[in-house]
Amino acid sequence: MYVSSSYSAISQLTFNVADKQALYAANPTDYSKGADPTTLAGDNIFSDGYAYQMATLTPNSTNDGYDSYLEVTVRGNGTTGMGNIEKENAKQFLLGQNFPNPYVSETVIPVELVHPAEVTLTFYDLQGRNVASVVKPNLAPGRHDVPIDLKALGLSAGNYACQIVVKNSDGIFQDFKMMTAAQ
Repeated sequence: MYVSSSYSAISQLTFNVADKQALYAANPTDYSKGADPTTLAGDNIFSDGYAYQMATLTPNSTNDGYDSYLEVTVRGNGTTGMGNIEKENAKQFLLGQNFPNPYVSETVIPVELVHPAEVTLTFYDLQGRNVASVVKPNLAPGRHDVPIDLKALGLSAGNYACQIVVKNSDGIFQDFKMMTAAQ
């Protein structure tokens, strides 16, 4: 999971054991080795806990597959020693968290600019595909609340990563935020 240009968190992902075992049992040709013989506590991967690594597993009749949703929380009381890129970004812009968050079909992304700039917001689905962009040329310094209407962008409700690229006379700067859809 990308947190910043100098910090990331790498984690395992797991599903509810009963749901996973039911999936294996219902699809024996796909899972020829049968049920998973270990438990989350006993597999030594999640022995330190899995509460923050548990994803849903929901049948999807549209594609005869399964959808999975995981809300990720990075715990802690702050970071120190963040890289120079974040310090440089802070001299140029501040990307706020979208609101409302979670959202249904519309949200607002707050951006505060120090200098006049062109701002591009690019949205990525959870497979990392670029799915839409919003360009705001010639924005003045100050706070801007950029409205995002997923339907107008041709996007379905869902979780997206939002990348901001700010171009001004000092250069090009970027950052990321996650947007979470209401379920």
